[in-house]
Amino acid sequence: MALIIGGLMVSALITQTSAIENKKAEKVKLEQQLTKLQSKQKQLKGEIVKLNDDDYIKKIARRDYFLSEDGEIIFNVKKD
Repeated sequence: MALIIGGLMVSALITQTSAIENKKAEKVKLEQQLTKLQSKQKQLKGEIVKLNDDDYIKKIARRDYFLSEDGEIIFNVKKD
């Protein structure tokens, strides 16, 4: 009887150890994901600050949409 109870206890211990290892691996993976997301959030907050700046918006508009100021001519030069 003691052997059966001992066997069940060892089996439960092994199962719990395996579950703990799986949870630790999942925790590490989620912590890495959290770090990446926090970095992305910081980058996006910086972009929000920049987009509230009129000079930055003008720079983007000039670069991406070839908008010009009064009296200015834009020449497209191909880069090889």
